[in-house]
Amino acid sequence: MPVYLKNTHLNVVIGCPMEWYRGSRFDHSGNILQVTLNGKHTFCTSEKPELSPYYGFGLLNEFDIDQPQAYHETPAGKYFAKLGVGQLLKEDDGPYNFFNNYEMLPRQFFIQQQDENSLIFQSEHEHSDTEITDYQKKLSINQNHLLIEYRLENKGSSVLKTSEYAHNFIAVDNSHVNGNYLLEFNFELKPDQFEANHNIDTLLNFNGHQLTWTKSPDKDFFIRRLNGSLAKGQWWKLTNLAEGAGLKEEVSFEAGLVNLWGTRHVLSPELFNELSIEPGQAVTWWRKYTFFDEAHIAGA
Repeated sequence: MPVYLKNTHLNVVIGCPMEWYRGSRFDHSGNILQVTLNGKHTFCTSEKPELSPYYGFGLLNEFDIDQPQAYHETPAGKYFAKLGVGQLLKEDDGPYNFFNNYEMLPRQFFIQQQDENSLIFQSEHEHSDTEITDYQKKLSINQNHLLIEYRLENKGSSVLKTSEYAHNFIAVDNSHVNGNYLLEFNFELKPDQFEANHNIDTLLNFNGHQLTWTKSPDKDFFIRRLNGSLAKGQWWKLTNLAEGAGLKEEVSFEAGLVNLWGTRHVLSPELFNELSIEPGQAVTWWRKYTFFDEAHIAGA
């Protein structure tokens, strides 16, 4: 059964682990299916046109999109750990592929909800003597803000290196991507510094810290390292000018990698958090989402 966070302004719908998402890519805890502001505006959609248990939706995060730390040294036919997911079966000696739906032993989460404003997912996972982690994700709401707080403790005997980001599958009021959308960042956009891009010719206009769309895309588009070689990502803000509503994500860290992916029905700005955790140490970070419309525009 789903769980909910509710107050006067927000209604957040959250799936329990293995309820709506059952794939081997995204974190199984705190899967946010939808956020509704003031009973009127919605902000989440799905990766594919139809909701699927093996593709993303809403606000999900993922660890180690490129490759989990233990993958390379794990023999084919054995299991490797994927943070937030569990133990995945390495099928062969080929490279890790996040699109692959690996056979898995899901990580188990303890869920604690004391009131309608907060929810905690807690899990300890032991994969080997060197890889033992305690992971906690807390979701809470206050007025028109959603705060996601993370804590990751390394209880193993070797340094834990990982990368985490939020794959935000968003569309304001289910509106397709078009010229009504305005996307802003805390840094200046310099296309000549993008590390890679696909299908953005004639699609995007760049103006200082802002970008807009010239038309609805007819295929997937992608920009890697939207922040260029020097800038650090700290927030992005998406406004649907026609609907008079939008959302903003702020983070507690400086993102050295900022990507943007999307297609006709969905957008996903992504702020990456690179982590290196010594044995016996824990790190914390947070992501804050602010949802706004005419009534909350000053707080955006």
